[in-house]
Amino acid sequence: MKCRIFPLGVFYVFIYDMLALLCLGFVVFLPSQKESWLLTFSLIMFVVFPLIFTIYILSFSLDTVIIDSNGIKRLHYGKMKKELLWSEIITFKLYPKNDNQGWIYISNHTVEYNFFTSTFMMFDKKTICLKSSDKIIKELKKYLKDAI
Repeated sequence: MKCRIFPLGVFYVFIYDMLALLCLGFVVFLPSQKESWLLTFSLIMFVVFPLIFTIYILSFSLDTVIIDSNGIKRLHYGKMKKELLWSEIITFKLYPKNDNQGWIYISNHTVEYNFFTSTFMMFDKKTICLKSSDKIIKELKKYLKDAI
């Protein structure tokens, strides 16, 4: 089974970028007395930040996760980034608990999760993190019978 880590990330980035461009358009094109600090601030807030946000989100949300009988793999633009065999997995966490719309964290290290650590775990190199869905949970139940 192949899936993306956060498929809605692209949609969220698109909406965020469109709103930022709309706000920039209001600042630049509405008739008012233009001051250089306002234009500079607007360019930073509505062009630079959305560009950084877009790169940041797309850097992990388009990664592919492959779940098969050997284990789970994370590919970053087609190149292997992380691979875990089923026998190596120590930590499996669904956060928030029992929520098929939350996040799944799989690691070969012991990690304790809470609200603050779960926010940053998707960037941990020891962990494979992906957005949960019914199909993914069903697929993982085949291989991680004791964990789910």
